Amino acid sequence: MDGKQARKTGSSSALGMIYDHGIDAINAGLLMLPIASALGTGETMKLFLLYGMGFFPFYMQGWEEFYREELVLPVVNGPTEGLLVVMGLCTTSFFHGAEFWQDSIATSPELLQKYSFLPTSYSNFDILALAFAIATICTTACNFIVALPMAEKKENSSAPRALLNLVPFVVFCVSAFCWCFLSQVALQKYAIWTTLLLGSVFVELITHVMLMHICHSYIRPGERYTMWIPLVLAANVAFCPSDGALVDESLLIIPLTLLSIAYSTHRFCMICCEAADALDIFVYRMGKRSAVKKMD
Repeated sequence: MDGKQARKTGSSSALGMIYDHGIDAINAGLLMLPIASALGTGETMKLFLLYGMGFFPFYMQGWEEFYREELVLPVVNGPTEGLLVVMGLCTTSFFHGAEFWQDSIATSPELLQKYSFLPTSYSNFDILALAFAIATICTTACNFIVALPMAEKKENSSAPRALLNLVPFVVFCVSAFCWCFLSQVALQKYAIWTTLLLGSVFVELITHVMLMHICHSYIRPGERYTMWIPLVLAANVAFCPSDGALVDESLLIIPLTLLSIAYSTHRFCMICCEAADALDIFVYRMGKRSAVKKMD
């Protein structure tokens, strides 16, 4: 509503856009912890699934906005209907308890029961996750349908280059999944630190796209430096000789998380300060306003 109000009153600006969406990007990661608590997912890969539901649509919408050169939300979108759904889920958990989402409500068809990697029964959470996955796939398909033709029309751009600009985000998603899936401590013992790490990396990824958009520049895939942190952590557990990791993860997760948070925070604050200087306004500090001359 704040963005709509700013555009309606003619008070919107590039600084307001990046500040508003930057805070939303931070919230996209942190919000997953209370949602996971409300849904009773526990410290399992179900928590990572919630990360994907928050990060994926957000980044793809920002990527589409870069090539479309304006933010056009679909009729059903995350900032409005998505938050209403989240409130509905939390309200349901309040009345029925988090265990409601783990109750089994359906069994797998006999045709699928012969596959050991598929569950034999499905809970309320499984049905909910399937619905969210279908919605995310449909939304992402719409992002591609809209953005790729726009990329062909954009100066110094093309559809293949637009796809290439998605590589950092794909690397982030794949490496984060592999790390959380293979690690024995990422979600089990360091769920909060893992959320902070992945959230801070995501903030750097999406703010770069937003910055290039407001500066009318082009996306630089190689200038997302924190995306390598999940890749390093995934390689640490993937290429170990036996169960465990090459380097003790407890020695890596917290320092790398603090490094990622510090870098992403510094970059975000510098962007806002530079935009504020260009607009001749004050951000993060109080300034002395010039006296207004009274009318006689």
